[in-house]
Amino acid sequence: PKPAQINPGDFAFNFISDPDQNSKALDDAIDFVEENQINCLNHPAIIKRLTRDALYQQFGNMDDRLEIPKTLRVTPRYDSDIREIVEAGEISLPIIVRPAGGHDGKNMFLLESLDDIRELQCFAFDGRDYFLIEYKDYKGADGFYRKYRMMWIGGKAYPRHLIIDREWNIHGTNRENYMIDDNELRKEEIAFYEDTESALGANNYALLNKFFTDTGL
Repeated sequence: PKPAQINPGDFAFNFISDPDQNSKALDDAIDFVEENQINCLNHPAIIKRLTRDALYQQFGNMDDRLEIPKTLRVTPRYDSDIREIVEAGEISLPIIVRPAGGHDGKNMFLLESLDDIRELQCFAFDGRDYFLIEYKDYKGADGFYRKYRMMWIGGKAYPRHLIIDREWNIHGTNRENYMIDDNELRKEEIAFYEDTESALGANNYALLNKFFTDTGL
């Protein structure tokens, strides 16, 4: 198609945020930004290198206190291909299996034993890429899992939400399981909003800021 005639402007904000589903669009955005020498927030070249497996490769050994699970990008044709990867010692069980580019947390499977390998036939192994992610049990001493989400804006980390539940795979609706009736859990989230550094601990907060900074976003 004929290239669109776009006024380059003085500044660009990149909204293309998925390097798996939008790889070609990111390549085009990189060319446009660099050819026109435009200042860009969240440069597409940075987004391009922040896939799940690339995050592990770049930051997996950044600090012993920060654990980024080992992540492999594979293109299996059969569930037996994943069995071979595990048996070869390339990754350790339990692992999360999910299609590359998926973010809803629903279309994925926690494989805890090779005895359950046939369960992976729920996926369409049709040539698309999948991620194999080592599962790390992050359950607290009180039996609850805590999912913190944060935003990185102008060189500072801001709280987005804290959802607490007894299930490891947490979504927004998980608030209705325990938090809706537990005042202490709701207070914990409010404390996370009001004083994020104290809620996470000063050392953890500093480490997160270093990680966010190093991403280049």
